[in-house]
Amino acid sequence: MLYKFFYYFLLIFFSLFLHSATPILSEQLLFNLAKFLNMKIEACYWHYKGYVCKRDLNNLCNFSPVIFPYTLKLNGGIIAFYCLQNFKKKYLSISAEGKPFLNEDFRFRSFRNLFSKYNLSYDFSLQGFVSCRTYGFKELKQKILKFLHASQVEETADKSVSSFSCKSPLFPCNIKTGDKEINFQFAIKKYSEGDYFIVTFGIPLITIEY
Repeated sequence: MLYKFFYYFLLIFFSLFLHSATPILSEQLLFNLAKFLNMKIEACYWHYKGYVCKRDLNNLCNFSPVIFPYTLKLNGGIIAFYCLQNFKKKYLSISAEGKPFLNEDFRFRSFRNLFSKYNLSYDFSLQGFVSCRTYGFKELKQKILKFLHASQVEETADKSVSSFSCKSPLFPCNIKTGDKEINFQFAIKKYSEGDYFIVTFGIPLITIEY
């Protein structure tokens, strides 16, 4: 009897340990960073690309998308479905756009579970405003790099905007740029109509206009 009790105790303990050791989603890290910077988030974008079983999609959506693009409106934003063709093979491209609470939408979380099942590749971008009264440009840049334990790989700049390609151990996906690897980008732009910086994050790349 004591042996069984000890066995179940260990089982529960290791289950809790493994659960607590689960890595934070890359998107959640950027939401945490935005909160740390007191950033006013304007929009977030997910873009998934790959093959999805039509039956799974039908069961989840309760519709059979025949005509593309198809847009599904949610409380937190929209999800758009595109049927694309590449090298004579059709695949489904899904993009989601909305405010931060789209990430908590039940329907969107169901889609994310489906996307994870198929191991679809995806990009995520987050954009918002940070007050110039809170941080100067150099301080803001250093705060971002330090928060993500990131090292700068490349920098491009003009009169209005600077963008940075970086490598962080907190993000699992890496892409090649020349002979180096990056997995995170951010851009800082001075907002011309107020005392704000427009800050854009992207993993692994920024895929929206900034």
